[in-house]
Amino acid sequence: MDMVIYAANTAGVILTLCGKNEEAISQLYPALAKARQQGKPRFILKGVTYLLGMFHRMNQPDSINHYMTETEKLIPLLPENSAEVQGYRETLYQILSRMGRYDESLAIQKQLLASQGQNTPTPIDRLYLSMARNYDALGNHRQAAAHYELAYQAADSLHNAAIETELSEFSVKYETYKKELEIARLNEERLRQETRIVRRTAVAVAALSLSLLLTFFYLFRRRRLRKEEELKMAQSYIEGMEKERTRLAKDLHDGVCNDLLGIGLQIQLLTPGAEVRQVLALVEQTREEVRSISHELMPPSFKNATPEEIIEAYIERLSLPENMKLSFEKDIHNATADKIPEHTAYEIYRILQEALSNILKYAQATRIGIRLKISPDRLILSIENNGKEYNPEHGRNGGVGLDTMRERAKTIGATLRAETDERGQKFHLEVPLPHGKP
Repeated sequence: MDMVIYAANTAGVILTLCGKNEEAISQLYPALAKARQQGKPRFILKGVTYLLGMFHRMNQPDSINHYMTETEKLIPLLPENSAEVQGYRETLYQILSRMGRYDESLAIQKQLLASQGQNTPTPIDRLYLSMARNYDALGNHRQAAAHYELAYQAADSLHNAAIETELSEFSVKYETYKKELEIARLNEERLRQETRIVRRTAVAVAALSLSLLLTFFYLFRRRRLRKEEELKMAQSYIEGMEKERTRLAKDLHDGVCNDLLGIGLQIQLLTPGAEVRQVLALVEQTREEVRSISHELMPPSFKNATPEEIIEAYIERLSLPENMKLSFEKDIHNATADKIPEHTAYEIYRILQEALSNILKYAQATRIGIRLKISPDRLILSIENNGKEYNPEHGRNGGVGLDTMRERAKTIGATLRAETDERGQKFHLEVPLPHGKP
């Protein structure tokens, strides 16, 4: 209810200042009635104060006198220094002064002066100035001059106090500004130190990164050079071995085979008999074996034949034990065999030859399975057998066996795996193929 009464009084004052007196009365009167009904003296006094200002603007002195009389009975119910009492008296002395009732105005001003500093809304210099004007209007020039002097002194005092307050505020602001400047300077110095640390860290990281990069580059280059050297050594080893194979094949074919043929012809000139025929048979058998070894040492031509055709031809002329079965499966993508370089096909053939020779000599197998798969990007050759476990590191003729096969695989960029378990052995050769025709 206090808020309702306060809101109605405020609305009435606003309407009065806007010149809407009738609407103001419709707000102020009900608020005053409600304050009386609720028994709230301070709201009654506040409402009367607003009505006095409105009646003065409407030039209704009788109404002013009526409410002044009523209010005199109400003031003793409130504290002397309350905001409502002080506000009522300030409004009343201003109205009485404008109405020419200077004595009454002065009496109220003296009451306000006696309670100065206790919720007095009017500054002391303005109060003295208003009293001086009242005295001047009454013809009491001495009191008027005295109060004018008091008004000027109070104004100077207030002005000095304001200046001191302002200077104090400026001093506080100045000290605050100095502290802020010092904080800013310290922050700037901290940022500079952090910047130096970041720069040094960045330089250290860059140096470390460069060092690591150079180290990695050196290791990578060293590894590449080592691989290139190993590849050259493997190629030199294979080339030397192939040259030796070719020389031996020619020596066997052109030398030993011809010598055996000559020996056979000379034996035929001897007197025929069982012993002569037996010797001729042994010589011819030896000649065929030497001729077969010579042909095996000499590689086939890969210019006019594909790898699968070379493998099939090699298998057909391979001498197998009677109890051994050999199967050959192939899965070849169309027009892929033409992509296999002659050097690659040759090394694949030699690896197959070495693996089969080791199996026939050491494994005592009864079944050999060969599978050739050629796709657009790789060739896979698998050789399996069910023979007994043997050490594939040792090849035929006291050679190095698997090492030789791996060296050959390395020269063509292939990988070779040899696996041995209870089911037998398995060789798996995987060769990457070029994307275009060689």
